[in-house]
Amino acid sequence: MPPNLYDRRRVLQLGLAVAAGTVGATIFGPATRAWADTGGYPYAAYNGPGSDPASYIWTDANGQWYSDRYRFAYRNCTDFVAWKLDDTNDWYVGMSMGHAKDWKSWAENKNYTVDMSPAPGAVAWWDSNYGGGYGHVAWVESVNGDKVVIQEYNYSYDGTYNRRTISKASVSGYIHFADLDPSSGGGTTTTSIIAVKRTTDPSGVRQVYAATNTAVTEGWWIPGGDGVHLHEVIHIAQGDIVGFDKVNLPGGTQAVYTAVPNGVWETWWKPDGSTGTQQIVAGLSGVKGVIAYNTTENGQFVHHLYILAGDGPYEAWWKDGGDGVHVSRLANINGAVAFTKSVGPNGAEQLYVATPTWVYEVWWTPGLNNVHVGTIINITQGDIRAVCKDANQSNGGQRLYTTTSTTVWESSWGGGASGISHHARVVSQANAQMSEKMMSGATNQLYVATGNRVQEYWWHSTNSGGSTLINIAQGNIKAIDKYNDGSAQQLYTGAGAWVYETWWGGGASPSTSGLFQVAR
Repeated sequence: MPPNLYDRRRVLQLGLAVAAGTVGATIFGPATRAWADTGGYPYAAYNGPGSDPASYIWTDANGQWYSDRYRFAYRNCTDFVAWKLDDTNDWYVGMSMGHAKDWKSWAENKNYTVDMSPAPGAVAWWDSNYGGGYGHVAWVESVNGDKVVIQEYNYSYDGTYNRRTISKASVSGYIHFADLDPSSGGGTTTTSIIAVKRTTDPSGVRQVYAATNTAVTEGWWIPGGDGVHLHEVIHIAQGDIVGFDKVNLPGGTQAVYTAVPNGVWETWWKPDGSTGTQQIVAGLSGVKGVIAYNTTENGQFVHHLYILAGDGPYEAWWKDGGDGVHVSRLANINGAVAFTKSVGPNGAEQLYVATPTWVYEVWWTPGLNNVHVGTIINITQGDIRAVCKDANQSNGGQRLYTTTSTTVWESSWGGGASGISHHARVVSQANAQMSEKMMSGATNQLYVATGNRVQEYWWHSTNSGGSTLINIAQGNIKAIDKYNDGSAQQLYTGAGAWVYETWWGGGASPSTSGLFQVAR
C-alpha cells in the first residue's frame, strides 16, 4: 500500500470525510449549480470495478480508489481541491494531508496562514463540527464583498462537481497555500524563491542571496555572531526577475547582477558604504539567467557576464574606466531553458546551453575570435530542465549532468576516452527540477532537487549510496546551492519564502533549520 494513504478498511471514513462534510443544505446552504460539467477534474468519470457510490468509493479501470499523485480518494472533495491547487495555483502538496478536518492543523504546522479572509485560490475549510466529524474543503474561485464563489466535489453525495456561492462567514476558515492574483486572473502571489547562492565576502562574512520575481535579498552572518541579518539588495517593481549572480570584485567591492527579461541590472557596494544600481544590459528578449565570470587580461581586471536570452547566449564585458559595456551574441540557439559556465582542461571558455531536447557546448579560446558550437546530448522526450558541469578530472576528463523531469544523465568525454558516453546516473525521479555536482576529496556528490525534497547521491571507486537531506511537504522547492566550508558541508534550499540550511560533516549527521524568510 503506498505511503500516506489510509488503508482499505478506512476508505469509508475517508469518503465520509468528504461526502458527509459536503452534504446537507442545513450545513452549507442550498447548492446553486451554475456549471453542469466536471470542473476540469481529470477523474470525474471514474467508476471502475469495486466502485461503491453508497460508500463514496469510485475506482479507476484497475480498481484503484485513490489518485497516485494526490493520495486522496477519487471524486472526493480532498482529491479535487488537491488537483485544483496543482492545476491552477501551481502548488503541489505531494502527500495526503488527512481528512478535510485535518487540513488546518497540517497547514499551520507548515507555516501557512489560516484566517477568515477569503481570496481567489484559497481553500475554504470546514472543521469537524461539520460533515459527521470529517469536515469539508472547497476551492475559492472569487470573492465579492461578503459573497464567496467556491468549487467543490461530492457536495450531493454523488461524486460530482459543484459550484456555488456562500457567505464569507459560513466556513471555519480559509487556508492560504498559494493564493491567486485577482487582478490578473491567475498566477500565484505567494512569495516564491527562484534562485539561491551562498558566498563569503572578502572579510569572511557568510552570505546567502535569495531571489524572488520581485527582489534579491541578502542574509548575512558572522560565525559565532548575533544571528542572520537581512538586507534587500534590489527590488524590481515589475516583478519579472528571472535569475541573478553575485561576485566579489577588487578592492572589497561586491556586486549582484540581476537578470530580467530584457537584460541585466548591476547593484554594487564598497567597504566605504557607497552603493549604486543601474541597468547595464538592455535590448535583449526572453532572458532566462545570468552568470558573472571575471578575468584578468594583460594585468587588467575585466568584467564578464554571460546572459541566456531567447535567441541564444550573449557575452557582456567591460573594463573599469573603459569605453562602456560591450555585448555580443555567442551562438544562435533558440528556445534555451538553462545554461552553465566552465573552463576546459586546456583553458578554453565553455558554455553549456540546454533547450528542452538538446544540450549544446559553446566554446572558444580567450583572445581569439573562434567560437565553436557542438552537441553533447539529445533528450527526445523534450523535458530537459537544468544542466551542471563537474570540475575537470585530473586526467583531462570532463563530465556534464543533464536533469530531466525523471532522470539525471551523466555525459563524459576526454581523459583518453573516445567520443562522448552517456549514463543515467539517477533515475525514477518524480518532478526533478535541478541538480548540482561537486567533489569532496575523491567522493562524487550529486544533489538532485524535486519539488518536495533534495537527495544526495554519492559514489567513489569502491562504494556508493544516497540519502534525503531535506523534505519540504509543501512541494515548493525551486532552488538549491551546495557549499563547503572546509570539512563542513552546507546545502541551501529555497522553498516558498524560506531559505533552509542543511549542514553536516566533521562526524555530524545532516541537520536542517530555517535560515531566513524573505519579505517579498
